Amino acid sequence: MYGGVPVCLSVVAILTPRLVCIPCALHDPSHTDIDNIQNDFNTLHPNIKFTAETETNNKLNFLDITIHRTLTNWKISIYRKPSFTDTIITYSTNHPAQHKYAAIRFLHNRLNTYHLHKEEYNEEVNTI
Repeated sequence: MYGGVPVCLSVVAILTPRLVCIPCALHDPSHTDIDNIQNDFNTLHPNIKFTAETETNNKLNFLDITIHRTLTNWKISIYRKPSFTDTIITYSTNHPAQHKYAAIRFLHNRLNTYHLHKEEYNEEVNTI
């Protein structure tokens, strides 16, 4: 429920050889059947395949974030695959310095771009 209305968060991905479009949809599952929408989209062109992912346990991984749905609001945290190793280029390697700095700059920019709650922000700072 969100604002008194039951909602469900879904992602439909459009995959073609040159284009990937990933719209994220918020819908009321009692009025909208995401499977019917996906099937309708899949009939548009034989070379375009749509896939859908629906939230589980009030969470949905979307690109590099996890969207948590609570009764009153949405929380965003950084998503990492289960195979994430927490490894970046070490300073002693023979890579150009700009590559090493770029990895840290990316993590810092991502931290400050998303509107994370204080707990998620502090967790990400500790990870970096």
